[in-house]
Amino acid sequence: MAVASIFKKSGSLKSPSAVKVSFQVPTVDDIDVKAALKEAVDNSGPGLLYRTLINAIKSQDTSDASLMRLLRGIRSNMRLIERHNDEVCGALLKINVLQRSTEVLESFAKLALD
Repeated sequence: MAVASIFKKSGSLKSPSAVKVSFQVPTVDDIDVKAALKEAVDNSGPGLLYRTLINAIKSQDTSDASLMRLLRGIRSNMRLIERHNDEVCGALLKINVLQRSTEVLESFAKLALD
């Protein structure tokens, strides 16, 4: 966690003062990006889809109903993969925003101290 500080105005118009307020902001180092991405990939369904295909081949069940179930499974897994990709992209965007906001707050704090 990075500690950022800003100065908050306090007091009255006649006697203004500033109070230093410190708070913690997560940094990129606090978030295990590789673990988050690996978890998203592991839970996204390609392995599940592959196992379903293998099981269908092993059972040699080629009825129309079985093929339709398999196609529905593929379609739902593709939606799941897309949703996880969106979540991973969203997480990376949040990490970038957190990193940038920390830099901005640190710059602001330095300016306020000067």
